[in-house]
Amino acid sequence: MGIIRGIIKSTPIGRLITTAYNIVDEGSFVDGIKRTIKEDWTEDNIITAPVYKWGKNEGYREGERDGYIRCSREYEEKLRRQADLFLHASNKWKKEKAAYDALLDDYERTIAELEARISATNSDEYKQRLSNVKNYQRKLVGLSN
Repeated sequence: MGIIRGIIKSTPIGRLITTAYNIVDEGSFVDGIKRTIKEDWTEDNIITAPVYKWGKNEGYREGERDGYIRCSREYEEKLRRQADLFLHASNKWKKEKAAYDALLDDYERTIAELEARISATNSDEYKQRLSNVKNYQRKLVGLSN
């Protein structure tokens, strides 16, 4: 108990004021009186106050430890889930990268075939197809950059 609180509670008017304050805080007359009696026996009594504070602090420290352990487990679980998601995305990306590379290889083969046909026939149709294929290949190469 603090010095000011001790002075206030040592006078009848101060005791009445703290009891009235507790009644208002608790919302009912009975609960306010119970709170005043509890404070008198646990917090304000010279003999029981150290025991009360020790028990209160011990419970607080125990709650801190339990909370820390619980939060650590939750954090580790969250990290595991994020790692699993990353690995899943990485595997998916590798598969898509292989398909992308295969598609670019197909475009290169198609360009080589069309250039060979253009040199053999000099056809406008093959030139138009070659232009379209090169345009799509540039767009695909632009995706990787």
